[in-house]
Amino acid sequence: MKRADEFLNISLDGFLNRDPSVREEVDQVNDNLEITNKLVIEYIVKLTSQQLVLEDESTISSFHRTLNDILRIGEIAENICKYTKQTVNNELVFSPNVALHVGFMKNKINALYEKSDEVFITKNISKIAEADVIEEDIDLMRKQMIDDHMERLKTKECSPQNSGVFVNLVNNMERAADHMIYIAYSVKEAKEQYK
Repeated sequence: MKRADEFLNISLDGFLNRDPSVREEVDQVNDNLEITNKLVIEYIVKLTSQQLVLEDESTISSFHRTLNDILRIGEIAENICKYTKQTVNNELVFSPNVALHVGFMKNKINALYEKSDEVFITKNISKIAEADVIEEDIDLMRKQMIDDHMERLKTKECSPQNSGVFVNLVNNMERAADHMIYIAYSVKEAKEQYK
């Protein structure tokens, strides 16, 4: 199965390349995620009927929350595919700066995913501070990109028809980053539960 950052990248690359056909791959990944989620929930129900130590219960809870965050990232990838379709169907044209900044934000999101994944796999919660810094950078990038867009609207460098797609795209990218940081924090919360 693809990692959360991979199918988010597929949808973002589709947007940047004006390729709505990536929707099929994103839909397939999301279908697989739904099946996986169902199987994991069934397994968790079986496990919770056993006598578990608190640490195991916390780990199971962390896995469940993380899978839900990955499902939300999948939904965001679907949203981005919708923005690509709107862009192509409505023949929207964005300035070269938009592609550049979306690319920068995408790279930051990938770095955040790598750090959150490291925390999740190694259970090293000291790395959460590094993930927090990246996530804060992404929040600032979102704000700056929206501010820049508003400035382009004022100077008529950008068409008002682009606003809905652009603002939603940037907000969804930031939301994906939020779900990635939640993955890192799920480890911390699990550790705190069994102290």
